Amino acid sequence: MLDVRICECAGDMRKFFALSDKDYLPEECRYLKRYVNGLINPLYHNGRMAFLIAVRDGKAVFRVLTGTDEVYKRLSGKKMGYFALFDGEEDEAAATALLKKAYQLQQSWGNEYLLGPVSPDGGGFFNGLSTSDAGMNRGVMTGPGSRWKLELLSKQGFQPHEKEMAYKVEIPDGNPYLQPALQAQKRFSVEIEA
Repeated sequence: MLDVRICECAGDMRKFFALSDKDYLPEECRYLKRYVNGLINPLYHNGRMAFLIAVRDGKAVFRVLTGTDEVYKRLSGKKMGYFALFDGEEDEAAATALLKKAYQLQQSWGNEYLLGPVSPDGGGFFNGLSTSDAGMNRGVMTGPGSRWKLELLSKQGFQPHEKEMAYKVEIPDGNPYLQPALQAQKRFSVEIEA
């Protein structure tokens, strides 16, 4: 039996982040645990956020983070929520059930659209989807993407909105991401402009 739940206790949050262990690199796991649900994550402070898991027979099999950025909504006028970390086992029923739950939450938060997958921390460095199962070499922060996830999202009505292939990032002075970005510049061969 499939149980879809919002993570409201430490045990469920551990299950949520444990889904990274199979497909993510250790550096990615550390990054997610540090920046996704903490004081540094600007999305955490800009609106509601829910960590969702699908549990089958006591084991978490899929996860989705969904939220709403009230600052973005106010500035853009778009009633749009987001989702991130669309990850787990190749389990279409679990993934679909979590998307349905994300839709329901977004509607209850006053949103009409759902965008994703997006960077779970607002930093834009990591979106959790790539073409890693298509035989391409992946690096840190390219994500454990899979073709079946993209096909599932397409079946659910999602369409490509934006493709990020840039290695240049502009970060204004005073932004709390400036120092981590300058460190990432050396490590990941990206160009940071401050």
